[in-house]
Amino acid sequence: MIFGDISGQLRKWQEEARVRRAADAPYRERRLYLEIVERWTGVFREAADEVGTGRSPCDYEPWEKAIAEVGTRHGFDPDTFISSRALAFIADVSMPAWPEPRRDLIEFALVVLETDVMLFRTGYAKRHLIKRLQQAPLTQQDIARLDVMLRRAVTGGTGREEYRAWCRLAAYFVDQGYLGDLPAWLYPQAKGAYLNYSMADGRLAQKFSNAGFSEAEMRKLIGGVFGASSHAVSWPNFSEIVKVDGSFNTPEQRVKRNAWRMLDQIIRRVPSLERDIAVFPMP
Repeated sequence: MIFGDISGQLRKWQEEARVRRAADAPYRERRLYLEIVERWTGVFREAADEVGTGRSPCDYEPWEKAIAEVGTRHGFDPDTFISSRALAFIADVSMPAWPEPRRDLIEFALVVLETDVMLFRTGYAKRHLIKRLQQAPLTQQDIARLDVMLRRAVTGGTGREEYRAWCRLAAYFVDQGYLGDLPAWLYPQAKGAYLNYSMADGRLAQKFSNAGFSEAEMRKLIGGVFGASSHAVSWPNFSEIVKVDGSFNTPEQRVKRNAWRMLDQIIRRVPSLERDIAVFPMP
């Protein structure tokens, strides 16, 4: 396959996936019947109250144990690898084209995201669940619950792909006229975020270019061949380069960059907000 065929090949794969989903739709609707959706929702909600502390942030064992114990109480056969069935069910619900705009599926997705179920590959499923909720008819209460989760994602962090989905959801909500105070909350959280070329996409690279830095200053932002840059700008100030040394990846800076990424995604969708940043109230 030559490079010129990549876009055509992607469209072909997407169409093949759409055809497979269409063929599976009647069977999927039967798999996602109301009683089983509500049953799994109850399992995850109760397991969240019983899950223990893992040996590391990515330790799946506490959730596997809690889901197995709660699932058994909910009538699942203890010999059927309940946590594996749970993961498969989450993945099934997370796929595109819900059978219809159903409250039970919305509640299931909200509970999985609220409880932050941690199983192998649930990060990918959560990314898709966020997208499904963006496409669903949500109530004001649903949006309020998601608002809490958006802010938790900023301060507590998530996996990269899941966080990108949260940022896109935040931008969608603000564009639709919801969560009007979110940008003003993000701004002070993001103020002072260290940004350099290691994280630059086209938009950020253009901002660096527009800042009028000299070649020597740009080399500082880019860093060397064998090491990351020890210099950055301190957002939103693009007029000065600061030396950051070991402070670039502190917990405080990770939260600041999380907030900056979400705010930047919102501004991409609602460009008029960029003019308002200068007058956001600051503590």
